[in-house]
Amino acid sequence: SVLDSWMSNWSLRALNWVALLGWSALLGLLLTHGPSHAIIHNLALALQTYCVAELLLIALNVISGNLALGVPLHYTRMLILLLAFPLASPLVQSTILLAWALTELCRYLMFLSSSPHARTARYVMPVFTFPLGAGAEAVAAFTSLPFLSGAAYYAVAAVIPANTIGGAIAYQGLLGKARKALKSD
Repeated sequence: SVLDSWMSNWSLRALNWVALLGWSALLGLLLTHGPSHAIIHNLALALQTYCVAELLLIALNVISGNLALGVPLHYTRMLILLLAFPLASPLVQSTILLAWALTELCRYLMFLSSSPHARTARYVMPVFTFPLGAGAEAVAAFTSLPFLSGAAYYAVAAVIPANTIGGAIAYQGLLGKARKALKSD
């Protein structure tokens, strides 16, 4: 099909390079200028939109991936970016973006490298970044609630138990993947 030919190996590698460079730029801007730099929010939104597009490609069986993990993860990230992030403190914003950027850098490095060390880093990094990011997202959600109403209020409020209770449950799976990656490296 046309989609299959467009999504050939070279085009996927090119897109992965663009994503890697984008997350690298976001991390660099965050570390040098903080979360209030004019482009950071828009760059994070563009990068997360790309992650959502990847979910569509997974659903269409064009690329492999885990929809059961990806859909709630990127739904939550987009929700936080659009509704809670602008209302969060600079510390919470920085923590969220740092966790996301480090996670995604390791993910795209694994896609682009055949190194077993890249694979190990991809599965070990979330052991550190997931609690940091999920916790900061929950704080951003909680602190934004007084400024939200209607459906936005309830959608953002749902992030708090999802990231705390659900996050604690999901963390066990992350630890298992990290242990497995460390044993095979």
